[in-house]
Parts: sequence; C-alpha cells; structure tokens
Amino acid sequence: MASFRVRALRATFQTMDGEKVGVLAKPFVDSGLIEWEGGKVKIIYPFHHVDFFNRLWVGVTPVFATSTFEWDSVGWWQVFSFLVDLGPLYALWILEPYRVGSTWAPAYLYVPLFSLTAQIYGIGLVALLYYFLYITFGPTASDLGRACSRNLTVWHRSQIHLLLIVLLLHTAMLLLLVLGQISSGVCPVYILVSSPYSLSTMFIPEVGPQSEFLRHMRKALQADELAAFINTFLWLTYSYFDLYSAGLMGNEWLFKATSLPIITLLCGLGTAFIVGWYMGEIALVSPTEP
Repeated sequence: MASFRVRALRATFQTMDGEKVGVLAKPFVDSGLIEWEGGKVKIIYPFHHVDFFNRLWVGVTPVFATSTFEWDSVGWWQVFSFLVDLGPLYALWILEPYRVGSTWAPAYLYVPLFSLTAQIYGIGLVALLYYFLYITFGPTASDLGRACSRNLTVWHRSQIHLLLIVLLLHTAMLLLLVLGQISSGVCPVYILVSSPYSLSTMFIPEVGPQSEFLRHMRKALQADELAAFINTFLWLTYSYFDLYSAGLMGNEWLFKATSLPIITLLCGLGTAFIVGWYMGEIALVSPTEP
C-alpha cells in the first residue's frame, strides 16, 4: 500500500509539474497583466496587507486565470465541475477529524493547513497525504464499532469549535444533501446537456508534455481532479474493507465499492462521495449480524 501511494504521489507530481507551471506563469507575474484573445486583466499587487501572502498568491493567480476567464473553454467546463464537487470533499474533511480517536491526530490538527496547501500544490497531492495520515493515525473501524456498541457517539460533541458545521453535517445532514444536490445537478447532467465537449476531452489529461501555458494548465487541473477523487474513492474502498474486517459490514462491501463508479456516472463525483461515505456510516450504526 505504501509503495503504491508513493508511486501515485510521484505520478501526480510529475503530471502537474509545479516547477514548469511557475516558469510558464512567470511572464504574466512579471508584466502584472494577464492578456488573452478575449480580453485582459491587471494583476492587483499588492492585494493583501501581508507581504507573505502577496508573494504567495501572485504566482498562483495566472494559474487559475485560464479556466476562470474562459481563456481555455475546455478548462472552464472542467474546473466548473471540479469546484462544485470539491464542496462535499472539503466538508467531509472538516467533519472526519472530529471522530472519537482522532483528537490530536495529524488529520485533526492540520485540516486548515491541508486546505491551504491544496490551493498551492494541488488537492490531488494533498488528498493522498491526508488519507495516508488518516488511515495511519486515525481511528479504526473496530474502534468506532466499539464506541457504537457502548451507545457512544463516534463524534466529539464537547470540543467542537465548528459546532454549526458539525450539526448540519451530522444531525440533519442538510449541508451534505445540499452539496450533493448541487453536485448531481451540475455534473454530469448540466455538463452533458450544455457543454460542446465530450467528457473525455474535459476530464482526461492529454498524454505527453505540454509546452504551452494554456494546455499545460488544463492538463495539470485535470490531473489534479482525477488524483483527488481517485484517492478519495480508494480511501472509501479501504474503509469498507476495514468495516468488513471488523465484522461491521458483510460481503456487500465489495458491491458498495464497485457501485461508486456507477454512481459517479449517474450523479457526479461529489454526490458519489457523499453516498459512499454515508453507506459507511450506516454500517457503523447498523452493523451486520454475525
């Protein structure tokens, strides 16, 4: 598992090639102007009152300009879907560390750091690290199962500073449902109907290096989305197997894991993640009878 994750991390890093992104974006940063056929936008500098953040974000600004300004029409559609599907992912990243046994674990301590780093280096890379730390230091299915068997909640309710978010996510599931509805409404239904491009064109990176800034950024963002959700679904599959090994889920764990790609095709990545995560929660509170 560790060697696979190392290879996956290396492949994602090489595909996105952050050093190349910096080189290609440098002319825009130096000129202070992002210009393309459809118009031009001045880079506001300084923007923040903290010099560190000015220097940090000025280099990232041209990176997202290709898709944000519809400079790259293909990238605009891909990132539109990507940003919508990131809502459920970030929401559950915030929620997961508040499980019993996660206190002071790396995933518990550094969620804001993970989120910030993802904006700079890509969420595909950060997701791989987040799930590795969660699996390594977080609570096992057996731990959570024992908590449930003693009629204890698997969530911390006494030390949550984001109480509103946790209540929305855990009790009413309202925010997750809203995010899921947005995700399923945008991807793939709206995209299939409205986009002039095929799904493979929008979401599958081109093979081989790209020397042009626009095409390299398209490839980098496509690879980032694929890496983020492949890692996420692998983590869900591992959690199902963990539940199965702890006796909390029967042989249906394999069916649930294989259903994730189908749910993705029908409802989108974000909705598939919510449904997949919720199936695991149902197994925790309603374990399989021996």
